[in-house]
Parts: sequence; structure tokens; C-alpha cells
Amino acid sequence: MSLTSIFSLIKGRREPKISNADIARFAEEVVNLKHEAAADYLHQISLLDAQLYLFAIRNPDQGFLHTELHGSLAHGTATKSISKIDIAFYFKPNMSTLTEAELLDHVANCIASACPHIEPSQIEPNEHTVLIEGFISGQNVEVMPVILEAGAQGLGYHFAFGAMPIFTSTALHCQFLQKRKQRHDPHFSQVVRLVKWWVLERTLLDGEFGLGSFAAELIAAHLADHGVKFANYAAALEQFFSYIAKSELAERIAFADYYRPSKVVFAERNPIEILDPVNEMNNIAACYDDFQRMHFVAAAEEALEALGEARSATTREAALECWQSVLGPSFQG
Repeated sequence: MSLTSIFSLIKGRREPKISNADIARFAEEVVNLKHEAAADYLHQISLLDAQLYLFAIRNPDQGFLHTELHGSLAHGTATKSISKIDIAFYFKPNMSTLTEAELLDHVANCIASACPHIEPSQIEPNEHTVLIEGFISGQNVEVMPVILEAGAQGLGYHFAFGAMPIFTSTALHCQFLQKRKQRHDPHFSQVVRLVKWWVLERTLLDGEFGLGSFAAELIAAHLADHGVKFANYAAALEQFFSYIAKSELAERIAFADYYRPSKVVFAERNPIEILDPVNEMNNIAACYDDFQRMHFVAAAEEALEALGEARSATTREAALECWQSVLGPSFQG
């Protein structure tokens, strides 16, 4: 073999594959919600909050206290695909006499009274929330009623997580995630956004997939608490998928910030148990059955295999194809 052939072979073997910089660039260009867009949303939310605050001051008999941003935008893990902005409406404890349907109608009436510039047709009570359609830069705003518990320091009954209201705190959820972000950011948030992008791409292929945003955040938080590092995005994603594949989501995920996980006892096991970091009696994965659990495991196994193949690929093209099977065709490295 000639020296030229040997050099070409060596060069081919050393051809760069998918680097951390490649993944970071894809995240910045395709995945992440732009800072300008996030700032615009937050500005408009602050204007809405000001109107509602004035309404609360002028109408104390309505029981409304204040609003609070929650969800992905509040957590700093929103992607460009964000379809709604989540806001909690806090009410005084005495509003607990209302049924959920009455409370949702009351929320809708408060919004209409406080914000006459919003068309009534834009305000729509749903099963557990009130939707303000296309209100903030074309984004829907989803309003979740919360009835504060007297003397509970921000804890209250939330009406958007299922058939029954749950006792928790979105403010403490933000604090919980902020602790993990302070230890690992900007990398923790970036890996969570990449995971959410994987969920989005997977859901486009399989409408029954549907791993929830908060569940993904809490799995990542669990890994952060157990020594996983996030600066290497490929390695962090592999560890995320590996955890799901190896555990089969059959082990309980719980956190020690506000309770002692060892003291948690349920009458019966759920297929997936990811406990609310604020209230151990809330299983935020209670909506998933065993079929969905194994669906998540199979998807994670496929993603883990693809990233393993990408790591050992001999050409950039082959590695790129593997990454596209995980993060979608828009991934160009």
C-alpha cells in the first residue's frame, strides 16, 4: 500500500464525527427557544399580570390573589416548539367551596373582566384549565387554578394535573430545578431541552409516545443527583437513555429536598413512580400504564443503540444518520 493510500486511510479514520460543538450548535439553531422570543413572552406576561393584579386589588370579593408563571418557560427548559405558556391563578382558601367547573368559569370571568381587550371567544374553559387562545405573540396561554392552603407557604390545590386536584407548589418546583441548574447549568437545561426534542420527534412518529415534559425534567434531576455530568451532551443523553433502558422505569424516583423518600409508602405500586419533589404523595407519572412504560423503554433502547453506533461510526455521514434517528432530520451536525 502506498504512503498516499495509508495517509488517506488514517485521515478517514480520524474524520471528525459528531462533536459536542456540533450538538450545541444544533441546539442553539434549532432546539432552543430564542432569548428574544422568551423575553417577549415574559414581557407580555408581566403586562397581563399587572392587569390581573389591579383587578385583584379592586375586586377583593372575587377571591383572586395573583398569577405565577410555571412550566417549561419558568423552568428555563422551553424549546422552540413551545405551544403554550403556563400560568397559575392563585385564589384564597375560601374559594374551595366551588366545584372545579365553577372555578374554571370564575377564572374565565376574571380574565374577561380584567382584560377587556381580549376577545371573549379567545377565553375557553377546558376540562381542567382555561385557555386564552393566541394571546401572547400568537401563543396560547393555559391558566391553571390554584386554591391556596391557609398557612401553607405557597402550597395549594392545583387543578390541571388530572381528575383530582393535587397539593403541591409550582414555585417550589422552580426552586427545586434551580438547585440542579446552579450545579450544572447551562448544561443541565440544555440536555433537558435535547431530551424534550427527542420526545417531540418520537411523538411525531408515534402519537402514543407522549413522555411528559415534567417527567423528563425529573428523570434528568434524578440523574444529576446521582453524579451524572451534563457538559458532554452525547454522554449525558446516552446516560439518560441508558437509565430508562436499564431500570425499565420500574424503580421509584423520589427526592429528598422536602421529604424523606425512605418513609414513602403507597398501598399499591404504579407502573411508573416519579414522585413530586414537593409532595411525596403525588406520583406525577400515575397517568402511565405498563404498556406506556415499556413503550418509553423501547424508545430509549433504540436511541441508546443509535448513539452507540454514532460513537463507533467510521464516517461523519454514518454518525449523522444515527443522530438524525434520535433528534430528527433537522439535525445536520
